[in-house]
Amino acid sequence: MGGNQCAFILLIRASKQPAVCRFPRSPSVPPGAVWNSYANSPRFSSALNLPAYKTARETSQRLAGPAGIDAMLATDHLDVLVCPTMPPAWKIDAANGDQIGGGGAGSLAAVAGYPHLTVPMGDVMGLPVGISFMGPAWSEAKLLGYGYAYEQAAHLHLKPRFLPSIEGAPPIAPLLEPLKH
Repeated sequence: MGGNQCAFILLIRASKQPAVCRFPRSPSVPPGAVWNSYANSPRFSSALNLPAYKTARETSQRLAGPAGIDAMLATDHLDVLVCPTMPPAWKIDAANGDQIGGGGAGSLAAVAGYPHLTVPMGDVMGLPVGISFMGPAWSEAKLLGYGYAYEQAAHLHLKPRFLPSIEGAPPIAPLLEPLKH
């Protein structure tokens, strides 16, 4: 879950509202419209002042920042953390929403409030993957330098394509065959 969704769930629980909330997905409602209308409401604003929310936020930021990214960098005397951004791109599911398989590298930096840069790294069976560069607070210039250097060395020029379903790809299709019966 991204930061907004986690905060939203925490605020619902802290204000003793139902813990499960479902937003309608409709082509006529722009993305974020429901979240924005809730985020600007007095109920949301007052929940930001709850002690449980403030404690959870401070704990999350400490664990992600000083006790997380900063500690990892200091332990091995590093300037930057580098890792895959996400698993390969996922199928688009217009009916149920995208089903992402796995977490993303940017969450830790987002919670800490630290910079995070993603650049194209290549592809896995034709689906794009990115590489993430994360650093301590105020290291944006260094991250841009590392990202630029990587792009210059990688010489990657992937052209966007609309691919058929991954389930039909030769390495995957035989694995799914028993499920079709």
